[in-house]
Amino acid sequence: MSEEPESALQARVRSTVEAHVAKLVLAVKVLRIPAALVGLPAIPALLGATLLAATAQGWWRIGLLVACLVGWLAVALWWIRVKRYHDAIDDPDVLADQLVAVFAMFDSGSEVFARMLAVFEGGGLRVAYRLRTLWRLVRIPDYVTTQIEDLHAARWFIPPMPATTALRFTILIWTTVTSWVALLVLAGLRIGGVV
Repeated sequence: MSEEPESALQARVRSTVEAHVAKLVLAVKVLRIPAALVGLPAIPALLGATLLAATAQGWWRIGLLVACLVGWLAVALWWIRVKRYHDAIDDPDVLADQLVAVFAMFDSGSEVFARMLAVFEGGGLRVAYRLRTLWRLVRIPDYVTTQIEDLHAARWFIPPMPATTALRFTILIWTTVTSWVALLVLAGLRIGGVV
């Protein structure tokens, strides 16, 4: 008798996931164009700064090349993340199956579900209690993390991956701004004969 509500719940989760996977795939396809455009402006500035750094003298060369390498790393990490999202939506059926598996991991009998419920239960502020339960939620058990890592398509849409994507986006924006400023400063220093 307990099997029927479970299978009904699983069927409902599957139908909900399948109804929304197409929207998720479309969103990733549409957003990869702006994502690619965001990744482009840093490249010419980094290229110019790298050329100026490579022709600098003494310790300037080493320091500037290391700084340029960090900038190139930020750009490369962004492009890798864009590619990962593109790969995740290649097969919508696999993505749907993996998202259903994620919901199964967090069903009402799981430890993670109990931790999520503890954050929201009870009335009032109870700040210390909520912080403690939130910390327990953040520290998801290793076996859950391992299971999520095994889901090669769905893991990119499950926290913490979206948060790290936002962090990489922020780093890329700062890299772009910094590389253009550095290019202008390096060009001025080169004209002045300092570098």
